[in-house]
Amino acid sequence: MIKRSTAYLAAGLMLIFGIAISNFVLPDRSSNSALPAITQLIINEGYGITEQRTLTKVAAESMLRAAGDQWGSYQQGSDLPDEPAIVRTETVSVTPFKRAVVIKISYFSVGTANQVKREIRNLTNAQGVVLDLRNNRGGLLAEAVATASLFLADELITTVTSRKAEPVTLYADKSGRKDFSVVVLIDAGTASSAEIVASALQDHGRAVVVGSRSYGKASVQETFQLPDGSKLLLTVGRFIRPTGNEIDGNGITPDVPVAATGDALKMALNVAVGLNAAVSGR
Repeated sequence: MIKRSTAYLAAGLMLIFGIAISNFVLPDRSSNSALPAITQLIINEGYGITEQRTLTKVAAESMLRAAGDQWGSYQQGSDLPDEPAIVRTETVSVTPFKRAVVIKISYFSVGTANQVKREIRNLTNAQGVVLDLRNNRGGLLAEAVATASLFLADELITTVTSRKAEPVTLYADKSGRKDFSVVVLIDAGTASSAEIVASALQDHGRAVVVGSRSYGKASVQETFQLPDGSKLLLTVGRFIRPTGNEIDGNGITPDVPVAATGDALKMALNVAVGLNAAVSGR
């Protein structure tokens, strides 16, 4: 594998080279041509920053060859679906038990953190929380950070590394409560923003993670729309958990593993009840 510093230099040189020769292999890059494209920076299916950018197919392929497959992929075809718009939906469901409350988050959408906060307010002293993130594929990073903040003080939640800028650190907002136990339930369908929440709570000792290893997908990706309708998808950054380990490609290993054929929810409830007895003294 090419070293990153070498890859950056090679990618830059090839980008210049690709633009220089593009007039010979692609249509004119004048204001009337189709070459100027919209580039969208998508952070974990959440935030988007849209800007005008020109990127030739020659330069794009050169960048990929120089940087290596781990940094991107080229998708051919004009019938690729656009990135889905995220709208406000009810993504939280609650199942109360005598000694624990199961809060299931199906997706981190607008308002998810507020829904979870409302349910936490309704807890009794004898109840712990099972945060069920099974089959949660991610969603808005801001909502995931706000949700994690509900269970933390001012601890680090995640660090966003980038190929282009200094790392960005995201911390809890000091609004969290620690007077009840938390168990996070994960499986192979837990990914992206959901993994950021689970890893933050696990790394700070705020929650016990139960279930099976998560999917292992937490990256910053940049999508380029090329003139022929193709899309170039580049991974330009990673989300790092508080311990310093990458989530992407590794996933989260549960503290209490449960086989796929086992009753993970029952195990999570038992752990939550036992932990809360220790926390509350009951």
